Amino acid sequence: MTLSDKIRIYELSRDLNLENKDILDAAQKLSISVKSHSSSISLDDAKKIKNLINNKNTKNEKIISVNKSISNTKTQKKQQKNSELQ
Repeated sequence: MTLSDKIRIYELSRDLNLENKDILDAAQKLSISVKSHSSSISLDDAKKIKNLINNKNTKNEKIISVNKSISNTKTQKKQQKNSELQ
């Protein structure tokens, strides 16, 4: 494994626009051994972390979408009820 086959945690966090802590937490969940933001990981491990974070973001976007839909439905029902009362 050459130097170009590795990436530092802080570089990965910068590339993903995340905090170093987020990358360190993801690495820990995947049992990737890292100690600090300056630790180096393989490109394969970096890809695993990216996949984990992307999957997590996709799930959060779905939850937000569902919550907005529920909120919109409640608002519409309130508006309909208010218009019936008037």
